[in-house]
Amino acid sequence: MAGPVEHSGDARSWREELAEFLTALDVKVYDPMKPPEWALFKGASPGDVYKAYIGQKSSMTRKEAFAIQENVREVCKRWAYACDWLICYLPKVFTSGTFDELGICERTGKPIFLWTPDQISTTWSANQVCKTEEEIDEYIFLEKQALLDHIKAIDDGKVPLDPLKWIFLS
Repeated sequence: MAGPVEHSGDARSWREELAEFLTALDVKVYDPMKPPEWALFKGASPGDVYKAYIGQKSSMTRKEAFAIQENVREVCKRWAYACDWLICYLPKVFTSGTFDELGICERTGKPIFLWTPDQISTTWSANQVCKTEEEIDEYIFLEKQALLDHIKAIDDGKVPLDPLKWIFLS
């Protein structure tokens, strides 16, 4: 899953809800809000990291925050390379790493589901997700429930998948 962290009021809740849904479908979920034990940022608050990064009072130094942020980016990029497909939550808030993950999945030909509740924020992100106009209804969703229903229909075999787009599915 990819989406904003520091500037999203619900960085955890939407990920937890999607992770529960996907896990029930036997999908392995990579969630940066639940990093692996070895991750440098395990236990670090995104808000604290951000405050230190911009020079506000924090429980850590800017140097520590920079190192944590570098590690976060590395872990998230590795997960983007490791995943078979991506769900990207893209509301109208600032995000930076999300576009790294979108780019990795686009360059490696992985299917991307874009959930953008505030309308499509840029056509650039839409073009990363869809290579043809016909794919818009298959991969871009304005409502979370529509996205979940579509993924469930795929899991139930009710939605035919393009074998070339889904070739890397393991």
